Parts: sequence; C-alpha cells; structure tokens
Amino acid sequence: MTATPPRPGQLSSKNNAALLAAYGLLIFLRYPWLLTHGRLWAEEGPVYLRGAWSGPIVSSLFASHLGYLSIWPDFSALLAARAFPLPAAALVMSWCAFLMQLLAGYLVVQCELLRTLISRAIALAILLVGVGMESWLNTINSQFYLVICAGVILMSRPDRLRIFRGAVLLLASLTGPMTASLAPFFLVRALLTKTRASLLQAAIVVSCACVQMFVVFEALHAGMRRTNFQLSGVAPIFLVNFLVAPISGRLGRALGYAIVLNSTNRILPAGGLPHFSLSLPFLLTWAIVDLAAIAALFFLTADRDDRMPWWLLAIALWLAAFAMYGAVGGTYHLDERYVFPSTFLIASSLLLTSTKVALPKARRVTANILLAMFLLAGTGDYFYYARWAAKQRSGEPTWTQQAKLWQSDPKTMLPVWPKDWLPQGFSLPARQK
Repeated sequence: MTATPPRPGQLSSKNNAALLAAYGLLIFLRYPWLLTHGRLWAEEGPVYLRGAWSGPIVSSLFASHLGYLSIWPDFSALLAARAFPLPAAALVMSWCAFLMQLLAGYLVVQCELLRTLISRAIALAILLVGVGMESWLNTINSQFYLVICAGVILMSRPDRLRIFRGAVLLLASLTGPMTASLAPFFLVRALLTKTRASLLQAAIVVSCACVQMFVVFEALHAGMRRTNFQLSGVAPIFLVNFLVAPISGRLGRALGYAIVLNSTNRILPAGGLPHFSLSLPFLLTWAIVDLAAIAALFFLTADRDDRMPWWLLAIALWLAAFAMYGAVGGTYHLDERYVFPSTFLIASSLLLTSTKVALPKARRVTANILLAMFLLAGTGDYFYYARWAAKQRSGEPTWTQQAKLWQSDPKTMLPVWPKDWLPQGFSLPARQK
C-alpha cells in the first residue's frame, strides 16, 4: 500500500519528523549535561518538588503555589517525587521541560499556515534561539512555551488535530495565566468563523481563563501575590526588551539599558527606580519611538488578503502589556521569560510576510533582514548558554550527589539553579504516612 501524497502546501510526515528530530537534537546539543544529569531551577525545588514530596497527590496537582494554577510543573514534580528515586528527580523534571519544548516544535511543524519546508525550519529556528537563559529546560517556565503553543494553534486550522490541540489548550490554559489571557482572541476567532472546532477551542480557553482569574484574585486578596505595575516604565522597557533586544541579543539589551534607562545593570536596584528623571518629555519621547516602531511593523506586514501577520502582532502586543503588568519584580524588572512569547510571535509575523511573493519586494527584503537579525542575535545567545551554564556548575555538586547525601543526612541542603537565586538550597520534609 503506497503512502498518500501530500496535498499542495502540505509536507509529508517524513519531512515533518526530520524537522522535529533536528530541532530536538539541537535542544539537546545546546548543553547536553542538562539532559544527562538534570538540575532544578528556582521554585522547581523548594516550591514544586517540596510540595509534591509529602503532600496529598490531588491537592499537589492543583496547588496554586505562586498565586495561579500551574498544572505542568505540579504534575512534573509529582512524577519526580513519587514515581522515581530522589537522585533522579532533577533529571525527570528536566526531561518534562524538554517534552514541552518538543511539543511547541511539533505544533510548529503541524501548522498549516507554514506551507514549505524552509518556512517551518525557520519557525523552529525562531523557537530554538529566541528563548534566552531562564526559560530553557525547566518546568516552571514551560508556561511560556505553552503560550507559544496556543499562539501557533491560533495560526492553525481549528478543524484539524482537534482533540490533540484542544488537550494542549487545556494544559496551557491551566499552566500559568498567560495563555488564559488569550481568551479574547480565541473568542473573536470563534465568532468570526462560527465553526464547531473554533467554538470548542474558545470554550476551553475561556473556561480555564475564568478558573485562573478566580485563583489569581483569591491569591491577591490573600496577599499571596501582588502586582507592581509602573506605568512610567512601559515605553522604555517595551523599547529595550521587545524591540531592541530581539534583533541585537544580550549586548543590545545591555546597551539599551545603558542608553535608554541610563543603567548599566539589567536588574535595577531593589525597590528603586532606574537612575533617570521620569520627566514627561523623556517618557513621551520613548512612547513616540515605540508607536513609530509598532506602526512600521504593521505597515511592513500589511496584506489585505491575509490578516494573520497583523493578528500575530496584536497578540504579541497584548502579551507584552500583560507581562509588563504582571511581572513578579514589576515593570522595571521584566525578565527574559516574559519577553519570549511576544518576540516569537513578532518574528513569526515577519516570517509570514517574507514568504509572500505578491507583496512589494522592498517589504519582503526588510522582513528578511529583520528576521535574519533576530536569528543571528538568538544564535549568539544559543551558544552563550554553555558558557553561562558552566559557571552555574562550577564548584557545585550535582543534584544526584547531593540527593544521595540527603538520603543519609536529611539536614543536607539540596541545590537549585541559578546561583544568584535565593534561597540557594532547600531541604525536604519527612513524608506523610
């Protein structure tokens, strides 16, 4: 029996599998030690693993540790704590994070809007190199890959892979609040298309968004979580993090903070504002620059016959506003993980524009140049990760070594990354019988 040839614009399963395998291999090769030894990142240890270690299984799975539901790290911690010996816990959680990165890649290669091998390869490259340091291979930041999964599903045909994509949306919407914030976009698409599949996807995201809103409001009311939004920071922070850094890398971000914010450090003094005068002319200047850049992006990607690039830009801007409002450290302390989904969507919008032969050549060339700058900057960060991770490991015992010591002496502190995260270690309680 011969295989059914792909329809026009559809790639064969073999091509998709090859792309996904290459993407998975490049995830592994960025720093193989992570998937051969494992490590816990920040709250993965003292919050999620500790909670799953001795707490009831059901309540651990639906615990709102950080003020919102985050099912994937809860499940990963339960798997690591209950199904494997403690020395393997970090490795299990690292592989769970790998599965989420692979899931995002799978949805990209299945996206019907990306019709050619090269466009899917570039989209995977954007996903691979645009991530930075802190979201790489850890479950607490898998939520940002799941936001991208939801964005890709919005780009895709709702009537194809309905059950699978619906399950992904359910997981994504219950893993952090960012995917839930996309509920208006799913609802608008459902109202415009009026198909059963799009209505089902909208129902999933809207329902989960209501649950997340309830949990978040309860956490705010109880003082578990607080917002530290600073309106004065929106224009300069957006410029540096969402416009400058994605096409210039870490060096561009550092220069942006030095020039725009007059600060040599990306992380600003605790409780303090950056060292510049928050004058109205200053804020208006950067607001005008932001609006001009956004208008240029919309002009560059304009196409009367296909509004998807505009939808991607609109979603990116919405997520950027949501991130700057809800960032843990406040608007001035916006970390890389909050930027990643928006920059992926902006780069994807440029990718769609670059492939449209009907558009003026100047616009396609400009889109290609910006896309090349994005990939070049991200490639530098991709290779820099090994150097950064080696510093994190320097002089430190591995998780496996420390876990074995803990088994003989429960007073032993268990390690977490990064080195500058406090507390730098944690202990586990006795299991409840």
